[in-house]
Amino acid sequence: MKIPAEKIMKLAGCILLCNLAGIISFLSTALSTRVWYRLLLRPVFAPSVWAYPSIWILFCTIMGISLWLVLEKGVKTRAAVTAVTIFLIQLTFNCLWLVVFFKLHLIFPALMLIGALVAFIIMNIILFYKISKLAAFILLPYLAWMIFVAIMNSVLFIYNG
Repeated sequence: MKIPAEKIMKLAGCILLCNLAGIISFLSTALSTRVWYRLLLRPVFAPSVWAYPSIWILFCTIMGISLWLVLEKGVKTRAAVTAVTIFLIQLTFNCLWLVVFFKLHLIFPALMLIGALVAFIIMNIILFYKISKLAAFILLPYLAWMIFVAIMNSVLFIYNG
């Protein structure tokens, strides 16, 4: 079965959009990640600084695939437009959290932001589920990761706040 070039380009565009958001945020915070983050008292369960780029590339790619699955169903209804809008909001909050935490070193505001981000991811999954169950299910590991990051952010605030 041959996949039309238009579908491949749309998939690549969705993956690129999500990864560009992650890469721009990561690049703007890279120096702080190497210096400031390493000076923090961290919980024993905190991943190595070197693990983050791989993890974010994986989750940004998954988010792009999820978005593509929804776009393939068409964005002709109000529900689909709302779902894609919530997706873009959660992607924006994801980038903002990286900047607020790693670049601005604001642990407590980052904690508030990640709480909102988790809420938007949950809304995103619920809305995507109504359009494409697969698009919703593949976001579950991303949700689990962000809950883990929220817990880690909480502990970092307790240790360093």
